[in-house]
Amino acid sequence: MGDRELEIRRVRTIAEYHQCEELQRAAWGFSGDLDVVPLTQMMAANRAGGIVLGAFDTGGALRGFCYGFLGRNDQGRLHHYSHMTAVHAESRASGLGARLKWAQRDAALEQGLDLMIWTYDPLESLNGYFNFSKLGVIADTYWQDYYGPTSSVLHRGIPTDRLRVEWHLRSARVDKRRRGELGPLVVL
Repeated sequence: MGDRELEIRRVRTIAEYHQCEELQRAAWGFSGDLDVVPLTQMMAANRAGGIVLGAFDTGGALRGFCYGFLGRNDQGRLHHYSHMTAVHAESRASGLGARLKWAQRDAALEQGLDLMIWTYDPLESLNGYFNFSKLGVIADTYWQDYYGPTSSVLHRGIPTDRLRVEWHLRSARVDKRRRGELGPLVVL
């Protein structure tokens, strides 16, 4: 089964939430459970305005997921805060991460939201390219050592600096990206 045949939908069962926990460990290389978002948090968020989407194969195995919750920015504007997207290693170059983000966008729009915010590691250049070129985000804030030390092997003892991005879900730039039109990156 190819990743195009996966069903992307809300996570529903305890077993599916456990798969989300396991995928976090695998995707982020967490050596302990302190950094894993637990099923209790994801389930509560999913039922109280948050969004937890999974990409499932026909056998019910989780190939990727995204998780976020409602938040307010510094001006009090309600938005969706996308906390995590994770994809199995063998599916990473398949476009599944993009499918999950666009599905997350659709779910946020269905809730009447037009803004999504998240952070990412600015040292991850492929993630930066994806965020800016493929999705059309804008960046407005840089935080040094945002999370402090984590158990992720990806961080290897380096500070967890993060770039905060905004995804204006109804903007012309984002609509162009959705249609596959990659505009030039603009640095101000």
